[in-house]
Formats: sequence, structure tokens, C-alpha cells
Amino acid sequence: MSDRKTINLKIITIDGILFAGEVSEIILPSVTGQISVLPDHIPMISTLKEGIVVIKIGNQKSQLEKRIKISAGVLEIRPDNEAFILNHDAKEV
Repeated sequence: MSDRKTINLKIITIDGILFAGEVSEIILPSVTGQISVLPDHIPMISTLKEGIVVIKIGNQKSQLEKRIKISAGVLEIRPDNEAFILNHDAKEV
């Protein structure tokens, strides 16, 4: 069993949960520029602009990358490595 930390991410749209799972990194298009979220990030809330969210799953040797196109939305990072993306419309690309 690995002691590598991950982020419990949920991407929630008007139609329901698009993605829920453990990820190693999230790269997002915020209104102030691109941001990267790693495990143990400080709690925060940020406004997102339309663009691509890159989700990295796994470690450096075996990493899967998912790309999700979002409309404007909100990112919330909570303590204990929980992150939520609230978005009107999103789809995997």
C-alpha cells in the first residue's frame, strides 16, 4: 500500500456528478490565470473561466491524464484533500 497522498475530486454539473475519484494533481483555468492543485493545498475558493481542466491520476511512472472542458464555474478546496468543481456544463474531451 502506498502512502502517497491524493486529492478526492468531484466535478459536479447541473446534470449530476461528471467525475469523482482520487487524483494526484488538478490543473485549472482560473480567472486570474492557470492554477495547479496538489495534495495538501491550502483551503480556498476560486472562480474558474471556460477552458480545459487537466486531471492527473496515478504517479510519475504510471500516470493517466483526463481532460475536461468546462464552462465558467467555481473551485472549492477543503481541508483533508477534498476538491470540488461546480460547473454548469462540462464534458470529457
